[in-house]
Amino acid sequence: MYQTLNSMKRCLRLVSNASHASPRVFQLEGDFGIPRPYEMGLITAAAYTVCPKQVEQVNFSYTEFAYTGSLTVKGHMQLGVFAFYGTLFIVAVRECLMDSAKAFVQYRRRKQSAK
Repeated sequence: MYQTLNSMKRCLRLVSNASHASPRVFQLEGDFGIPRPYEMGLITAAAYTVCPKQVEQVNFSYTEFAYTGSLTVKGHMQLGVFAFYGTLFIVAVRECLMDSAKAFVQYRRRKQSAK
C-alpha cells in the first residue's frame, strides 16, 4: 500500500513541476463521443477534472461516435525544456504503472493466501 501511495505522490509531483510550461491559450470545441456510456463518463469526468473551462464548448455524446471539432493551443516552450519534461513524464508513467502492477499482484496474492 505504501508503494502505491509513494508512486502516486511522485506522479503528482511531476505534473505540478511541469506547470510552468502550461500554454497561455487552450481552447477545445466540438462534439466527442463513443457509444459506451461507462467509458464515456470516465472520459468526461477526466476532461472536466483536468481542464473544466476548456471543455465547456464540447458536446459529449454517450450513444454514438462523434469526433468533430477543433483544438487550439498557443504558448511558448523551449525545445530542451520540452524534451527534459517529456522524458521525465515517460519515465514516471512507466514507474507508476510498474508500481501499480506490483501492488495489484501483491494484493491478489494476499487475498488468495487468506482463503
